[in-house]
Amino acid sequence: MEPRTRALMALRRSRRIETDLARRDLGVVLAHEADLIAGEQAIAREVEGARREIGAFDPDVFAAWLGRMAARRAALGEEARAAAETVAAARRELAARRMAETAAEDALGHIMAERALEVARRDQMTLEDVARALRRGVG
Repeated sequence: MEPRTRALMALRRSRRIETDLARRDLGVVLAHEADLIAGEQAIAREVEGARREIGAFDPDVFAAWLGRMAARRAALGEEARAAAETVAAARRELAARRMAETAAEDALGHIMAERALEVARRDQMTLEDVARALRRGVG
């Protein structure tokens, strides 16, 4: 195998690994974002449930608790927004890795097509040489 082909095959493998790592990274940040959103939703459900039973709580205690929950929910919301930015960056990175992998595959595909064309040309020349030799032998 010629060095250029070996180099492109190695590059393609490297690009595939980079793409797989970018996919994994995206999965990690998506899971983190989902956890934050789920936490924010759980707080919202808890607050809503507590509001329905407001008479069962001391108003001052409830107000203090509600303030803590609002602060926790706001913090989770801010973390979720930051996580969304991280997810967007991970998606862009994955897209870039996919493009690089595709470019390496395309380059390797072109070289393989060139090689196949060259082999076909040599085969055709061989057939033509055999045909000429047979015609000379017959004629």
